[in-house]
Amino acid sequence: MAASSTTFQFALLELPTELLVSIIEQIDSIDTLRRLAICSRQLQGLTEPLIYHRLLLRNGRKTEHIVRSLRARPDRAIAIRNLVIACETGVPQSFGPSGIAGVLNRAMRLETLYFESPECNSANFEPHAPWTYMFDRIIRPFQDATASPGGSLPAPRPLQCLKELTIHMNGASSPYWTIDQRSASIFLLPALETLKISCVIIEDSLSGINRAHTSPLKHLELEEVYITLQGLESVLQLPTALETLILLENMHNANQFPIRPSPTWNRLFQNNPGPTMKCIDQQRASLKSFTYGTTDNPPFDGGGRLALKDPTPVDGAFADFPLLEEVCLNVWGECISFERAVLSSSPPPNLKKLAYVGSRPFSSKTASAAEPQEASSPMSQVPFLRAPASSLPLGLRTICMSYSRPPLSSFHSTSLLGRTIKAVDAELRRIGDIDLEVTAFEYNRYFPPFLYGEPTPKEIGIFSDSRFQEDFQTYWNEDGDSATESEGDLDLSYNDVFGSDSD
Repeated sequence: MAASSTTFQFALLELPTELLVSIIEQIDSIDTLRRLAICSRQLQGLTEPLIYHRLLLRNGRKTEHIVRSLRARPDRAIAIRNLVIACETGVPQSFGPSGIAGVLNRAMRLETLYFESPECNSANFEPHAPWTYMFDRIIRPFQDATASPGGSLPAPRPLQCLKELTIHMNGASSPYWTIDQRSASIFLLPALETLKISCVIIEDSLSGINRAHTSPLKHLELEEVYITLQGLESVLQLPTALETLILLENMHNANQFPIRPSPTWNRLFQNNPGPTMKCIDQQRASLKSFTYGTTDNPPFDGGGRLALKDPTPVDGAFADFPLLEEVCLNVWGECISFERAVLSSSPPPNLKKLAYVGSRPFSSKTASAAEPQEASSPMSQVPFLRAPASSLPLGLRTICMSYSRPPLSSFHSTSLLGRTIKAVDAELRRIGDIDLEVTAFEYNRYFPPFLYGEPTPKEIGIFSDSRFQEDFQTYWNEDGDSATESEGDLDLSYNDVFGSDSD
């Protein structure tokens, strides 16, 4: 109370500029900064770099207002570092020079860009004409940023400082858009280190890119994509030293927005593990982390047959990746050929973490029907470790098994699962002091890609440090089936399903 009634005996504007800047930098409210900016020209000059540092654009009216502001004071555009364009559905947007393209062309020091199209994941996709109008104007700054010298290119070029780019976009009357020669420019931005794109079809069109083109990309995430072998090869030939690759084939959107896929799309490791590894091998010298997502039974048959199909496993295919430290498989069903590529015969020499996300991480299904394993062996139920002639690298420290949905109502017996988890943990501790972690992702009504403002699934800890976790027991008590039993439900407690630590 005393502090709020204190009368200061000095004028704020008489403070040294350095001290004023330090005070203003502690203000985290944009509205407060805007009110402060209109107090004087001095405060306006000090606050505007913070006001324009991060912009959120959701509709055409605000976007055009920002462009007019940037035209009036070009130094405002120089202050923009982080730009989030999350287009609202059902409201007018502005994509041209007086709108989004105008902002991209002026923000010369932009470092982070997030773009989300108006109808992304809405099931009410724009017809061809309005979608093409949007796409032509959005992609033009990227083309200008990467075009060869000459002609009528803008000076200076846009997007030369962009380091991180995320694009969530639908297509014309479709949930999916296709990479072509024009949009290939997003892979070639001169400073881009992190790229995430979703719901995109990557076919063979990138093969026409001159191999002289390279990219400084270090982190590449392709989410919910349809991709061919040639598309994967073309994409991975561009980065000079890619460190993180997240390749998530279309899983969730294939159920929400079915189309008739080409037989050449996806299921790369199931259909052609050898050629797929040749594509990834282009980044052998630098790759540190690899995540692969796929399904073993596509819900929609596009007809036709895959001309080249050789499902012969490539055991130990990652053995020559000297920097590879983390590998994750996210799968609906099984992808044994991927598991064999990681651990069979020879593992990556510096692998530190293995992760698996699926509906049944602990399964009795073995690596091959022709090569049955002992049912009594706990390791025969662990992905990667169940691969024939699996070999663990000396540096492996963590194996994480994650349920894509909480296993609260999936088990109707006693503590078999719990006993299996504890047996696996004990065996891993015995052979290499390896930590076993078991988690589950809480279900919500959203599905990937998760858009602006959408909650991502909460990861619930089940088992770590050789014991079952209290937070999962709390989750079970609050949200499990036992709280809302109806007649005929099984009365299962936490220990009934997972067993007690004293078992």
